[in-house]
Amino acid sequence: MELKLDKTTKILLGAIALGITFFISGCDGVNPNGKKITTTLELYNAPPSISSHVIDAENDKLIVWHATFHEEANLSLPSLGEVMGSMMVIKSGSEQERFTNVEFDWKDSNDSIVISSIHAYPANALETDKPIHRAIIGGTGKYIGAKGEIISNRQEDGWYHHKIILVE
Repeated sequence: MELKLDKTTKILLGAIALGITFFISGCDGVNPNGKKITTTLELYNAPPSISSHVIDAENDKLIVWHATFHEEANLSLPSLGEVMGSMMVIKSGSEQERFTNVEFDWKDSNDSIVISSIHAYPANALETDKPIHRAIIGGTGKYIGAKGEIISNRQEDGWYHHKIILVE
């Protein structure tokens, strides 16, 4: 038995299918993983001060850095606070795998965002020009219990652009 649909029914079914597709795809303010995006921040950190330390006979390295962060890539604007990070080289080869922890601390408040990840870097280079996706694993103050993702990109002038996406 073949079911024949008139033109109006076909259009109605198509519209329903399109609506379901938009809902599933995140066009309702929800990302593809089903988490509702609550806040998006765009921050910049000044070129960081970086130091590298050999920590044992195996030449394992600890890399630490810090910088001020701002709403724009401009040192003449007041900073919002400091961003600090540490990276432990955990695997070396043509690239280095680094376990990284980062914290954005807003000045004059208890607000902070805490980030953690493992990411590949070029061997024997302190920085990378590839975008880095890291997990937001917590925070304090107005960011208590924060979770989400940060995407960091090194700019040609040495500044870093960070897109912080917080989810429910």
